[in-house]
Amino acid sequence: MRTINALFEYQLHYILSVESQLIEGLSIMASSTTDRMLNEVLEIQLEKTKENEKQLSTLIDSFQADVEVTCMVMNAYLQEVQQLIKLATEEEVLNAGLMTEAQKIVHFKISVYGAALCYANTLDYVKIAAILDDILQKEKQDLKTLTSLEKNHMD
Repeated sequence: MRTINALFEYQLHYILSVESQLIEGLSIMASSTTDRMLNEVLEIQLEKTKENEKQLSTLIDSFQADVEVTCMVMNAYLQEVQQLIKLATEEEVLNAGLMTEAQKIVHFKISVYGAALCYANTLDYVKIAAILDDILQKEKQDLKTLTSLEKNHMD
């Protein structure tokens, strides 16, 4: 990569990889929890993630470069989720652990969307920046929801 524009395109492909992997991960998490509220939150996140994937695919189509990127961080997060599901022997422990894993994932997504938004603003991609900012704000709201859910679960 020689330009910020190329780096930005790479970041969009990176985020697309995050969202694509997360679709399967959220489905597994939602089907593994026994907590009704957590299941509902995860199902909502799953639908948002599918929408994010569609929006990113559309954004990427507007660029010329065809970059193959796999987010190894999301891969590792999802392996941690699988390990938690195997190790948790009590429902309460599993549900609390899934809440924590979901929060980790949302924190990560906030960081990658924030970086991409910074590049979009630097490159003066106004429409793309608006889309990324909208997704970023929704991720921040998801984090608040998960944090509140976990607090209520622990009380």
